[in-house]
Amino acid sequence: MDGALRAAPPSMTNSQLCRVPLASVLDPKISPADLGRKVETLGAKPMSDGITMDISGEVILSDVEHGGLMAFDLQTRKARTLVRSRDVIWADGVATGPDGSLHFTDSALSAYIGQLAGPPDKALLTERRPYFIYRLKR
Repeated sequence: MDGALRAAPPSMTNSQLCRVPLASVLDPKISPADLGRKVETLGAKPMSDGITMDISGEVILSDVEHGGLMAFDLQTRKARTLVRSRDVIWADGVATGPDGSLHFTDSALSAYIGQLAGPPDKALLTERRPYFIYRLKR
């Protein structure tokens, strides 16, 4: 790493991927306004819930709308689809495995929780299982 946060955590409703220097984030003297000026917009991203970085340095994002994963190249500032499936209800968390494979969860969130509702009860969660973890070998 070069001392910069490579990507800021995604916001579901933010359509842009951003980054900010780690030193600025950790600086207790920096004002919120000055910190805001340090944020760099990298480019368009999907509606996403999960983010990680793979072994090649690409930012990997879950793609909630299309049931899969996208890779964001920091050099070209472009995102590309890695995998999509109609079987995935809500691509959620994403992680890189020790062998470079990518793993992501399908929380099926939209199947059991209302837009403004609180958490579902345990019986509903049990009724809707199984929940899946997918692996993408690269």
